[in-house]
Amino acid sequence: MLSFANYGNLNRADAYCLPWAAQLSVEEIDHCPPLQWKVSALCLQDLEAREWEEDEERVADSRSLDEIADADWAAWFRGLQGQRRDEVIAELEAWLRDEPDWGWEDDHLPDAATGQGAAFESFEETGSAVLEARRSDSSRAIARAATTSRQNS
Repeated sequence: MLSFANYGNLNRADAYCLPWAAQLSVEEIDHCPPLQWKVSALCLQDLEAREWEEDEERVADSRSLDEIADADWAAWFRGLQGQRRDEVIAELEAWLRDEPDWGWEDDHLPDAATGQGAAFESFEETGSAVLEARRSDSSRAIARAATTSRQNS
């Protein structure tokens, strides 16, 4: 079995089995930690811009903007409209078209996306019955070879 890492120019949408940005749901984003971090960072940018523009005292919320973005990104994403939605979709589309960073994202990719994971998945799918049958076939072949060797001696 090949792994995703064996393919050149693999994009994140394929590696994570995700749709393109315009079709992304909050649930799909939530199940892909690197994408969720990207969306949370975009939410944080909006929160920082809003705080800078409003020049008012923040509502009584003891959380930092980072904590608010981490907790509220899903509602923010669902509420995107107009030009800002188009900008966010364009940024996510670019992110999805990029190749995964194999240095750290491989921890979050499906098992078959890494060589080691693909090998492990292949052995799991093979099943113990098939492996046992192969072992039995090998044992019989060794026994036949030993019998033939003794007969030829």
